[in-house]
Amino acid sequence: MKEFSIREISIKDPAYQALARDYGTVFNDPDLLSLYGPNLSLYGIYDPRNTLIGAFTLYTKHIAGLKYVTMPPYFPHNALITDRFRFQVSEFQGYRVTGLQSFSNTGLQSSRVTELQNNHNQHNNHNNHNQDTNHTHHTESNKHNNHNHHNNHNNFTKTLHSALANSPLLSSPPLLQFGLPPEEKDVQPYLWKGYKVSPTYTYQIDLEQTEELILAGFDARLKRNIAKAVRDGLVVRKAVEMGEVRDLVEKRRANRVERREKRREGSVESRESLVSRILREYTKEGRAFGVVAEREGKVLSVVYCVYDRTTVYYILGGYDKKIRQRGAASLAFQGAIMHAKSLGLKVFDFEGSMVPSIELFFRAFGGQLVPKFTIHKAWLPLEVILKFFKRSIY
Repeated sequence: MKEFSIREISIKDPAYQALARDYGTVFNDPDLLSLYGPNLSLYGIYDPRNTLIGAFTLYTKHIAGLKYVTMPPYFPHNALITDRFRFQVSEFQGYRVTGLQSFSNTGLQSSRVTELQNNHNQHNNHNNHNQDTNHTHHTESNKHNNHNHHNNHNNFTKTLHSALANSPLLSSPPLLQFGLPPEEKDVQPYLWKGYKVSPTYTYQIDLEQTEELILAGFDARLKRNIAKAVRDGLVVRKAVEMGEVRDLVEKRRANRVERREKRREGSVESRESLVSRILREYTKEGRAFGVVAEREGKVLSVVYCVYDRTTVYYILGGYDKKIRQRGAASLAFQGAIMHAKSLGLKVFDFEGSMVPSIELFFRAFGGQLVPKFTIHKAWLPLEVILKFFKRSIY
């Protein structure tokens, strides 16, 4: 019985870089991954012929001296990507998958994906031209193809997540928690192996709507707050340089947890924060932008987003606590949403929050509620302790 195998790989691996280029999101960008240092691990997923067909990331921390494996900070999930498009007679788990798959990561349409889809469509058109044109036969053929299509997808997905659930990479750490991308819905293999699976949520705005429809989706209170900010003289603009964004973001993120991590001996955060590195080094056009809301040159609120071919993700923000300007943050988010639309992107993803007050703020922008799954596992004594003292982890 053959199955997929998993092993650690380098972000410089040419096969991974090709996979990330053709099928990845911004969270698979080697330039972004390189900022996370040795705490980040990249893992390749290989088919029985030892071909790289997927990858994902994990990040290692320590809590009370215990190894805690989770997602990289500021990632919405574990950046799982797969090449589900081309399986020329691959064998695994005792069955065969043939032909071209038509499932990709949400929000991704690369030139490679388009090429494969076009080739597949041309192949089907040629076959249909040569087939008997009998309507009944054609309908039955389509039904059969659709049935095989879904079976192949389900088989691939089940084997993929079985490989992850069975891997010692996930089962051996004392404490584990990571999210899956929203399109990954088959979590049965994790449940079968004793993992805890819980739903989390994000909000996404369809940027292909008109600007008028997007603004119409804002709730009444949000609109009033934005109008108040504008009346008070605030304006919103794209950040000229990321330093003005970094100042407010770092002030907001400078909480007790980060200070404790910086003091920890041997921490990769000991000299400079991860936030500083991201906002200083990940600023290239086509991957990131910042938006500021200001009054008379004084920056009051900032939003930092990263994006790929179709989707923009809010990952960092900040505001001036000394000047509590009503509507400043709302105006900055509106500016980020409209700038993303001007770039021709399709989706604005708030990256979600399970904190009620933050969820309420995100909900006010009128996006679609999108569920996704988080996978947890802990040693039994830890599980009992966490249920009482750290519900956010377990």
